[in-house]
Amino acid sequence: MMKSYTGTFTKTDGSPRLMHFVRLTDLPDTFLASRVKGSDASEARTASRQRMLAEGKETVWDIDANNFRVFNWNSVVEDVAELEIDDANFFENNA
Repeated sequence: MMKSYTGTFTKTDGSPRLMHFVRLTDLPDTFLASRVKGSDASEARTASRQRMLAEGKETVWDIDANNFRVFNWNSVVEDVAELEIDDANFFENNA
């Protein structure tokens, strides 16, 4: 099982953005390493933290978009829900 999250935040243009995501710290090493060129998983996590994002923004894996996105914790509309998802379903849907 793996942690995933569902939350809504307000985008810069004022519209709401519902996102189903996995934090990089919760992604399996093999998955993360396969998505970041020239890095192993720990280097990818470190690089994402050092990337110049404004305070309160975090690089995450968007489950619906099947890609990296930025979640804005500063403008969360409601509580972010934490869910457990099956690793097998995650890899099948995010291959």
